This record gives sequence, C-alpha cells and structure tokens, in this order.
Amino acid sequence: MSIEERIKNIISANSAAAIKLEVIGPATRLVEDLEFDSLDHCNMVVDIEDAFVIEIPDAELEKVRTVQDVIDCVRRNMAVDPDSQ
Repeated sequence: MSIEERIKNIISANSAAAIKLEVIGPATRLVEDLEFDSLDHCNMVVDIEDAFVIEIPDAELEKVRTVQDVIDCVRRNMAVDPDSQ
C-alpha cells in the first residue's frame, strides 16, 4: 500500500462524516470537505505518527489544510534523519 493510500485510509477512519475513500483526493480539504474538527485532526495526527513512526512538529501541522498537505508533511518528516537533530 502506498503512502497516499495509507494516509487516505487514516483520514477516512478519522472523519466523523464517514467519508468514503473514493471521495478523498489530493485537493480534498480536511475542514471544509471532510468536516474535520480539532478532535478529528488530533486523532489523525496520532494515527499517522504511529503508522509511519514519525513525529510531526506542531508548526508544520498548523499549515495542513488538504490531503496533499498531509501527504507532503509525512514525506518530509519521513526524510528527516533523527541523528541530525
């Protein structure tokens, strides 16, 4: 399963609106289209961090608005070398 598919599955599972995977695309907005609230957002972040064994900085999370933002954020944080921090 690709990174995109895994993220879409996590987003779908955390959406209170029970959104189907087919509806979720890169430009899908978390709040406006999927009706994410702050709890949905927190749960999604925890699930993503656990699934990808990463830690996403709060400053980066504040910029996340779309599914593509989430995908890009995960990719950036997967590329971080923990020994360089």
